[in-house]
Amino acid sequence: MLASAAACTGDGEHPPGDAALDRRGIGAAGGSQSGEVCSTRPGWLPLSLQPADVLILLDGSDSMGIDYGSGTRYSVVTSVLADLVDAYQGRISFGFERFPADDALCVGQPVSGCCIQPPSPSVAPANGDAVRAALRSAPAPLGNSPMALALLEARAYYRALDADGAQHYVLLATDGDPSCTLSGLLSSSQSAGGNGGMPVACQDAVEEVNELLAEDIKTLVLAVGAGPADDPSGPPGCLGPLAQAGGMAQPPDAPGYAGGYYSTADPEGLRAAIEATFVLPESKPPSCSLVLDPQPLPNTSVSVYVDGQPIPQDKAHQNGWDFEAANDNWHLSIYGAYCDRILELRYSTVEARYDCPPTCAGEVGCT
Repeated sequence: MLASAAACTGDGEHPPGDAALDRRGIGAAGGSQSGEVCSTRPGWLPLSLQPADVLILLDGSDSMGIDYGSGTRYSVVTSVLADLVDAYQGRISFGFERFPADDALCVGQPVSGCCIQPPSPSVAPANGDAVRAALRSAPAPLGNSPMALALLEARAYYRALDADGAQHYVLLATDGDPSCTLSGLLSSSQSAGGNGGMPVACQDAVEEVNELLAEDIKTLVLAVGAGPADDPSGPPGCLGPLAQAGGMAQPPDAPGYAGGYYSTADPEGLRAAIEATFVLPESKPPSCSLVLDPQPLPNTSVSVYVDGQPIPQDKAHQNGWDFEAANDNWHLSIYGAYCDRILELRYSTVEARYDCPPTCAGEVGCT
């Protein structure tokens, strides 16, 4: 997120804005009366964003067709994923892989519902349209859950990418335990021995998550419509071990803690869990406070823009921006929904503009 201060050029004295001035004579922007042209110069740079790649692995097995909320598990999660990919595509590069693959691509495989295919679309910046199209065009849930093979494919995919300094992540969205082994065969629910009694398909998937983390690729597990008490008499669940192995487990003190993975029983809770997933720790801004650099001179009008759109000054500190003084310097703090959206990475830029007409927005009329 880059924020900059914009100042109008010229040799004459800048008149004050038409808003009430604070004790230094600095006020909210009312527009310059001098007719000068705006020019931008470096300003506030509060953080350096860590580039992030997120490969979405989406379970498309037949159980994802179970009714959930206003639709099915699959329709609800794909709708929420599409919305959030659209919101964050300017800050995070997304890719998509659905498992299992279509039966037509499984020719020659031991079990047709246990094969996978490479990510499509590939991880790339600003490719929200392509990811949403893939979500919409995916076939109805059908087949088994070759989770371990999908994770193996994700690891091979990331290994082949050119090094770009981005952190790599896997977002694994599933409604239950895997059913296919790494060899492409169905795994029974019976324990194969060792590893706490986990079935072979689960052992294989956990091992693949371990291998991903060894290559500095973190995995976050999102359980759709699943919970720790779904089958208390059944074998040990796989979702908890997967989450713990992935390096991004839900903290034990989180509301509704479910063994490390994110779990929800309603679509709105699902939306919150996915949003928490996309706001990566390396990318999250520390606050909604802007250091004014350069500091505005007395009788300077100031306006604040997010993504090129002005936001109101709000002295009640409810929803807008206002001045703050700290260590003889002037800051701008942003409040309410505007701050929430900054912390969620839904804005790309924040700008403080000095003595600039309101019509000088973005690149129009600016040099």
